[in-house]
Amino acid sequence: MIILFALMLIPRMHAAEAAFGGVEVYLGGYPVNIELYTSGPAVASVTAEAAGCGLREGDVVTHINGVRVSGACDAECVLSVSGDSALFQVFRNGERLAVDVPDADGVTFGEGISGLGTVTFEKSDGSYRALGHAITSAGKTVSAEYGYIYDSEIIGAKLPSGGAAGRLIGRRRGSEPIGNILSNDTFGLSGKMFGQARGEEFIVMSHDEVRPGKALIYSTVDSERRAYEIEIVKAKKSDSRGEKSMVIRVTDEALLEKTGGILQGMSGSPIVQNGKLAGAVTHVFTGDPTRGYGVFAEWLL
Repeated sequence: MIILFALMLIPRMHAAEAAFGGVEVYLGGYPVNIELYTSGPAVASVTAEAAGCGLREGDVVTHINGVRVSGACDAECVLSVSGDSALFQVFRNGERLAVDVPDADGVTFGEGISGLGTVTFEKSDGSYRALGHAITSAGKTVSAEYGYIYDSEIIGAKLPSGGAAGRLIGRRRGSEPIGNILSNDTFGLSGKMFGQARGEEFIVMSHDEVRPGKALIYSTVDSERRAYEIEIVKAKKSDSRGEKSMVIRVTDEALLEKTGGILQGMSGSPIVQNGKLAGAVTHVFTGDPTRGYGVFAEWLL
């Protein structure tokens, strides 16, 4: 399993949906280039001793031994003149922590993260959701303080091969960001768009309405966004929130011919069932790119 970075009539609301509230959003399905930054360098790797002291890969370092650091070079310089012992002040999952590491030799640092993903929806207040899963480094959610998204155009694709996932290849279109990034959490990116919302209005489906059966994903794998047929193979019957809420299978011959199934970069592609937003694509199965996971749209609100 690998992590991925036509308007229909809306039927009558059922009792479950009435309780949920019938939230309306603007459908996404278009790609964005992502630039995710931190207020300082991110920890790229840790030694066993540093990990034992509580330092984690993906931690954002703001100070070392009381000295403010703003990049990987700063952190390395402070450590080089401070000796082996280091008191790290870090930002992790919205919390500021102090981690005392007696021997920090071997701890390495990196800068921001960039990539390609898909917007799931926008709301009337300008907020949005994209990706459907967290951006991670070495398996850890990256603690990000800010970032930007840019319009992107898809210029090609690397198709799945030998059990490895394929990926979309996109490039930034325009020099100005179209929105900011305020959070990177279990369910992906959120923030505010700078311009008017695009896309059709859809009602968000309650998680307990999602059923196995036919559905659509809206995605951009070439020059324009299109709807492609899929099957929801399994939908969790649980209130437990997670980014693997359903199993999906691509059935659309046109999409299979273009991509072989789900590619990295399609993460966040909205899933529509019975004219409502049911969820978003999140992962592709290793060894079978026609299958993957999706997250319930309700969890993204």
